[in-house]
Amino acid sequence: MERHAIVIEEDFWALDAQGPLKYLTLVSQRESFGSISIYGLNGEEFLNIEEPEFTGFDRFLDNVGLIPETIMQFDIVHDGEVIGYLTAAYRNKNIYIYFYAFIVFILIYFVIILFLKTVGDKHQLEHRVRERTIELEEEIEERIKIELELKEARNYISNIIDSMPSILISVDSEGRITQCNKTAEEMTGIDRKESLGMFIDSLIPQMKLRMKYIRENIESGEIKQEQKVLIKENGNIRYADITIYPLTEEGAKGAVIRLDDVTNKVRLEEMMIQSEKMLSVGGLAAGMAHEINNPLGGMMQTAHVMENRLGKSLDMPGNVKAAEEAGTTMEAIKAFMDSRGIPRMINSINESGRRVAEIIENMLSFSRKSDGQSTTRNVNELIEKTLELAYSDYDLKKQYDFKLVNIERDFAEELPMIPCQQGKIQQVLLNILRNGAQAMQKANTDNPTFRIKTYADDRKKMVCMEIEDNGPGMDENTRKRVFEPFFTTKEVGVGTGLGLSVSYFIITENHSGEMEVESHPGEGARFIIRLPY
Repeated sequence: MERHAIVIEEDFWALDAQGPLKYLTLVSQRESFGSISIYGLNGEEFLNIEEPEFTGFDRFLDNVGLIPETIMQFDIVHDGEVIGYLTAAYRNKNIYIYFYAFIVFILIYFVIILFLKTVGDKHQLEHRVRERTIELEEEIEERIKIELELKEARNYISNIIDSMPSILISVDSEGRITQCNKTAEEMTGIDRKESLGMFIDSLIPQMKLRMKYIRENIESGEIKQEQKVLIKENGNIRYADITIYPLTEEGAKGAVIRLDDVTNKVRLEEMMIQSEKMLSVGGLAAGMAHEINNPLGGMMQTAHVMENRLGKSLDMPGNVKAAEEAGTTMEAIKAFMDSRGIPRMINSINESGRRVAEIIENMLSFSRKSDGQSTTRNVNELIEKTLELAYSDYDLKKQYDFKLVNIERDFAEELPMIPCQQGKIQQVLLNILRNGAQAMQKANTDNPTFRIKTYADDRKKMVCMEIEDNGPGMDENTRKRVFEPFFTTKEVGVGTGLGLSVSYFIITENHSGEMEVESHPGEGARFIIRLPY
């Protein structure tokens, strides 16, 4: 203010108020003076400049005393003498700076507090997130473990169900398939995913007549079982046991249907029945053979005596005496017998008797229970004995007679003897001969013929037998399955399908040999048997 007093002293001395007014007004506005006044030495007011009243926030600060006012007075000097006074009321607005600094400080404080709180909350949140993450990881691990256990249990149960030989199919109350096992898929040839939702009688036509029973069993909750149900499959006849297990738990209304293929069991039962019949027939045949042997022996002995008395020893004393008593001579009797062919007839009786005796002996040997011990045999002799048995094979109903089949022999001489069980080898040969003869008879083969060949394979140390016919032959599928148990191309009730499978077992297992078949449709069949020597 002292500086301002020096500036205005000339104007004040000249009593010019306009100059100081403009100057001091600017000073008041620039330097926050509330009022500026000029007084003379006697105290009279020369000039007074008042600032407008505070408004708004400034008034509030002024009312609460936060804008202090200071009264300042300076001398106005002219030529070294005081000529007046300059008085000013100074308003210190530096409070704004402090106030703003305070506000900034408060804001910074709150920002820091908020930051610290945020950081704390962040750490706390991170801690909670970390804890929750660990909890979630543990829950996920537990869930994964449970899912793996469920999956393993499901796979284990599925493997158990799929490994079962039975067909297992679950259906709902309407008979729609809800699940099935691998056996059902293999037997029907329909993918299990495609079968879901199908009616069971669409998958297994034989179930169409049983849909009523399935629904009744689902309602009643009773288990129903049918045994030996006939099923036709691609022209083949099979048998199955069908069991219906109703599902009685809540929310699982339906049934599980189980089909067990008992074809082999049924055929085995039929085979056992047939075996019992054959045992009975075999025992009867053996008994009849023994009974026939007695009168046959008497007949052959009498025929032999007749041959001696009327042939070689015609001139014996007893014959001569008997002729004389009858009034004739031995020469006349001999001429009569020669004329009527009596010696030839007697020879025929003896030959036929010996043949019958050989057949009976062969039948007894074949039907006699084997003791399991091997003896050395010549395969040519075994074949001949088997042919003798085959010659007696005759079926009046089918007009089948083995004697009508031609036999062509190509036997090697001086074959090594083979260790074998005679009855079993004859069984194999007889089975092949009988099957071939029946096949040729059924196909009406012209000039049915067997070509039987024997030879030695020195490299393998085996004696070989080849039995070839000129019958209808076999297709590839039949040839591959011909040694399978229960496989047969004959009508139901005619064959058991065990003949060739048993023969294969006898050759390969009991005698460590080899057995195979070669055949094409329309070109006959050739069975090859090799036995070690």
